[in-house]
Amino acid sequence: MSVEGSVVPTSDFAAFMGMIGMVAAMGFSSIGSAYGMAKSGVAVTSIGIMHPDKLMKSLIPVIMAGMIGIYGLLIGIILVTTKVTANNYSNFQGIAGFAGGLACGLSGLAAGIAIGIVGDAGVRAHAVQIKVFTPMIVILVFAEALGIFGLIIGIIAVSVQGPNVA
Repeated sequence: MSVEGSVVPTSDFAAFMGMIGMVAAMGFSSIGSAYGMAKSGVAVTSIGIMHPDKLMKSLIPVIMAGMIGIYGLLIGIILVTTKVTANNYSNFQGIAGFAGGLACGLSGLAAGIAIGIVGDAGVRAHAVQIKVFTPMIVILVFAEALGIFGLIIGIIAVSVQGPNVA
């Protein structure tokens, strides 16, 4: 697209795709995070009434679900502050920004749903049987890993430079 050192204005399409990638990362990650916190938070409040001694351990799924939203925020910050610029942002980079945002956002949505469901059932089961706590944490870690995988792929995708076409 550009010769080394030259300035090429960013097309509207490239800027739009990059910004939609930011919206996808933030939107889907936030929805997943909110669902996970709400679903597991309901179980935490019921545990707080029935078994107040187990309340602090029961907060782990809520905290893990909250982390999912941060992954989308990171991709959004990378796109808005360093990638989508007025000049030298190609259509390829715009599409890559969209793909990276979508990868991070949708994996965050999936991770948030998984954390919410496992957190809800795990916290309630932990109230009845204390031996359930460690397996619940292991499952939550694997669910959180889904979001981390999306974050890693998102960072790689939004950081790609694309082909140098003269």
